[in-house]
Amino acid sequence: MSCLIVKYQDRIYNTILKICNNSDDAAELTQDTFVKVIENINSFRQKSAFYTWLFRVAVNETINFCRRRFNAPSTSLDGTAAVATLADRADNDPARLAQQKEVIALLTDAIGRLDEDHRVVLILRDIEQM
Repeated sequence: MSCLIVKYQDRIYNTILKICNNSDDAAELTQDTFVKVIENINSFRQKSAFYTWLFRVAVNETINFCRRRFNAPSTSLDGTAAVATLADRADNDPARLAQQKEVIALLTDAIGRLDEDHRVVLILRDIEQM
């Protein structure tokens, strides 16, 4: 199994990074993906290539993580409620931040409402350019 991790970890990490746009989250989700794959290796039915199955696990883990992040408000150090998004780190213009948060929330919600097959197709096509 370790040779499969070495073989695919960079590809999985880069895929997750494209979705969540945060290197720390991507590293953690990559690790979570491989743990989940190792725990569920018996459910791999070999109807597709191993990488396809691994990729699907990684994408689903990442989408679920993003969904949880956007649905759970975080609390800032001064005690006020805030929603942590990737846009917060990218720009300090309040109007632009508000617009980015709205777009990210809408996209995340829309992707989250897709069934698994359509979600994977969208990510493969538009994010992975496959």
